[in-house]
Amino acid sequence: AGRCRNLRFIILISYVSLLEDRGRAMRSILRLTRSFSKDFSKEKKSFMFIFTHTNEIQGIPDSIEGAKASVRGEIVRIMNGKPDEETLEVLKFIELSLRKNYPFANVFLPLRLDVQELVEKVHKKITPVD
Repeated sequence: AGRCRNLRFIILISYVSLLEDRGRAMRSILRLTRSFSKDFSKEKKSFMFIFTHTNEIQGIPDSIEGAKASVRGEIVRIMNGKPDEETLEVLKFIELSLRKNYPFANVFLPLRLDVQELVEKVHKKITPVD
Protein backbone atom coordinates (compact mmCIF):
# COMPACT_ATOMS: atom_id res chain seq x y z
CA ALA A 1 0.00 0.00 0.00
CA GLY A 2 2.89 2.36 0.70
CA ARG A 3 3.93 2.31 -2.97
CA CYS A 4 0.47 3.01 -4.38
CA ARG A 5 -0.31 6.45 -5.72
CA ASN A 6 -4.03 6.03 -4.99
CA LEU A 7 -5.65 3.46 -2.80
CA ARG A 8 -9.34 3.19 -1.92
CA PHE A 9 -10.90 1.11 0.84
CA ILE A 10 -14.52 -0.02 0.73
CA ILE A 11 -15.51 -1.37 4.12
CA LEU A 12 -18.67 -3.42 4.49
CA ILE A 13 -20.04 -3.42 8.03
CA SER A 14 -22.94 -5.54 9.17
CA TYR A 15 -25.44 -3.46 11.14
CA VAL A 16 -25.52 -6.28 13.68
CA SER A 17 -21.87 -5.47 14.55
CA LEU A 18 -23.02 -2.03 15.67
CA LEU A 19 -25.44 -3.58 18.13
CA GLU A 20 -23.21 -6.33 19.53
CA ASP A 21 -21.39 -5.81 22.82
CA ARG A 22 -22.33 -2.14 23.03
CA GLY A 23 -20.43 -1.38 19.85
CA ARG A 24 -17.25 -3.23 20.81
CA ALA A 25 -17.23 -5.15 17.49
CA MET A 26 -17.65 -1.87 15.64
CA ARG A 27 -14.78 -0.25 17.52
CA SER A 28 -12.58 -3.24 16.59
CA ILE A 29 -13.48 -2.79 12.93
CA LEU A 30 -12.65 0.90 13.14
CA ARG A 31 -9.29 0.25 14.81
CA LEU A 32 -8.51 -2.13 11.96
CA THR A 33 -9.55 0.61 9.52
CA ARG A 34 -7.17 3.05 11.21
CA SER A 35 -4.31 0.59 10.79
CA PHE A 36 -4.57 1.07 7.00
CA SER A 37 -3.88 4.77 7.32
CA LYS A 38 -1.01 6.69 8.87
CA ASP A 39 -3.12 9.86 9.17
CA PHE A 40 -6.86 9.22 8.88
CA SER A 41 -7.72 12.93 8.92
CA LYS A 42 -5.72 13.44 5.73
CA GLU A 43 -6.71 10.15 4.08
CA LYS A 44 -10.35 9.80 5.18
CA LYS A 45 -11.70 10.40 1.69
CA SER A 46 -10.01 7.17 0.64
CA PHE A 47 -12.56 5.24 2.70
CA MET A 48 -16.16 4.28 2.00
CA PHE A 49 -18.23 2.61 4.72
CA ILE A 50 -21.24 0.59 3.59
CA PHE A 51 -23.59 -0.80 6.23
CA THR A 52 -25.39 -4.05 5.43
CA HIS A 53 -28.12 -6.23 6.94
CA THR A 54 -30.17 -3.39 8.44
CA ASN A 55 -33.28 -5.17 7.20
CA GLU A 56 -32.54 -8.11 9.52
CA ILE A 57 -33.15 -6.08 12.68
CA GLN A 58 -36.75 -5.73 13.77
CA GLY A 59 -37.94 -2.14 14.07
CA ILE A 60 -35.53 -0.67 11.52
CA PRO A 61 -37.41 1.19 8.76
CA ASP A 62 -37.45 -0.61 5.43
CA SER A 63 -36.14 2.38 3.50
CA ILE A 64 -32.70 3.73 2.71
CA GLU A 65 -33.27 6.98 4.62
CA GLY A 66 -34.82 5.20 7.61
CA ALA A 67 -31.97 2.68 7.74
CA LYS A 68 -29.38 5.48 7.46
CA ALA A 69 -31.05 7.31 10.35
CA SER A 70 -30.94 4.12 12.45
CA VAL A 71 -27.28 3.50 11.64
CA ARG A 72 -26.48 7.13 12.41
CA GLY A 73 -28.27 6.80 15.76
CA GLU A 74 -26.13 3.79 16.65
CA ILE A 75 -22.98 5.62 15.57
CA VAL A 76 -23.89 8.50 17.89
CA ARG A 77 -24.61 6.03 20.71
CA ILE A 78 -21.15 4.48 20.27
CA MET A 79 -19.59 7.95 20.14
CA ASN A 80 -21.24 8.79 23.46
CA GLY A 81 -19.73 5.62 24.95
CA LYS A 82 -16.33 7.32 25.17
CA PRO A 83 -14.33 5.46 22.51
CA ASP A 84 -10.60 6.14 22.12
CA GLU A 85 -9.64 9.23 20.11
CA GLU A 86 -8.67 7.36 16.94
CA THR A 87 -11.97 5.47 16.84
CA LEU A 88 -13.90 8.65 17.64
CA GLU A 89 -12.35 10.40 14.65
CA VAL A 90 -13.59 7.66 12.29
CA LEU A 91 -17.02 7.58 13.95
CA LYS A 92 -17.39 11.34 13.52
CA PHE A 93 -16.47 11.04 9.85
CA ILE A 94 -19.05 8.27 9.31
CA GLU A 95 -21.75 10.17 11.22
CA LEU A 96 -21.12 13.37 9.24
CA SER A 97 -21.15 11.44 5.96
CA LEU A 98 -24.48 9.81 6.82
CA ARG A 99 -26.02 13.08 8.04
CA LYS A 100 -24.88 15.16 5.06
CA ASN A 101 -25.32 12.36 2.47
CA TYR A 102 -21.63 12.48 1.59
CA PRO A 103 -20.50 9.52 -0.55
CA PHE A 104 -18.26 8.09 2.19
CA ALA A 105 -20.97 6.21 4.13
CA ASN A 106 -24.17 4.56 3.01
CA VAL A 107 -26.59 1.71 3.65
CA PHE A 108 -26.92 -1.25 1.32
CA LEU A 109 -30.44 -2.61 1.04
CA PRO A 110 -30.39 -4.71 -2.12
CA LEU A 111 -34.14 -4.53 -2.66
CA ARG A 112 -34.40 -0.79 -1.95
CA LEU A 113 -31.16 0.57 -3.37
CA ASP A 114 -30.55 1.54 -6.93
CA VAL A 115 -27.61 -0.78 -7.56
CA GLN A 116 -26.47 1.29 -10.53
CA GLU A 117 -26.26 4.32 -8.23
CA LEU A 118 -24.13 2.33 -5.76
CA VAL A 119 -21.86 1.12 -8.58
CA GLU A 120 -21.43 4.72 -9.76
CA LYS A 121 -20.55 5.88 -6.23
CA VAL A 122 -18.03 3.09 -5.81
CA HIS A 123 -16.59 3.75 -9.27
CA LYS A 124 -16.27 7.44 -8.43
CA LYS A 125 -14.37 6.51 -5.25
CA ILE A 126 -11.96 4.17 -7.06
CA THR A 127 -11.33 6.43 -10.05
CA PRO A 128 -8.08 8.36 -9.58
CA VAL A 129 -8.42 12.11 -9.25
CA ASP A 130 -5.62 14.12 -10.84
